[in-house]
Amino acid sequence: MPRRAALWAAPFLLAVLGFEVLPVLSVVSGSFVRGGEWSLGNYGALLGSRFYRGAFGTSIQISLLTSAIGLGIGLPLALALHRRTPPVQRRFLTLFNVASNFVGVPLALAFTILAGVNGVVTLLLVRSGLVADFNIYSLQGLMLVYAYFQVPFAVLVLFPSLGALTPDLAEQARLMGASRLVFWWRIG
Repeated sequence: MPRRAALWAAPFLLAVLGFEVLPVLSVVSGSFVRGGEWSLGNYGALLGSRFYRGAFGTSIQISLLTSAIGLGIGLPLALALHRRTPPVQRRFLTLFNVASNFVGVPLALAFTILAGVNGVVTLLLVRSGLVADFNIYSLQGLMLVYAYFQVPFAVLVLFPSLGALTPDLAEQARLMGASRLVFWWRIG
């Protein structure tokens, strides 16, 4: 039986090898070649460039801030959703699932069409006088786009975990003198 399973898995494994493993190995091995010889020169140039260091710093900053925003908004949403009835939970979890999977090129295109320099929403906000200038390509604009999928993703990740936090855990912590903050910091 294992041979038959391996035969069925072979096309998938070949696709993974051809489309994921080999390109990654090619990029990694190519990164150690400079001028036709093995070298760490590419990494030296990368780390020596102010431009690349700034790009890494901005990427890390966006990642940390949008993760904090996603967690800060997603946790209260997951808590509120956990207190609802199962039909309501299913509806909202479906919505969050769709929103968290709307990433990459489709998300970038949608936000560019809606909130780009000549985007529909941008033009409406500017012409109505509500906003003097909005730039989706700024740090704040990028954070808005990333937070768009970080919040529903946080809800989807946190929601199942909240099922393990039964009311008796909170009651036991309270009986032992823990405040709500201590309960959420140490247990929740």
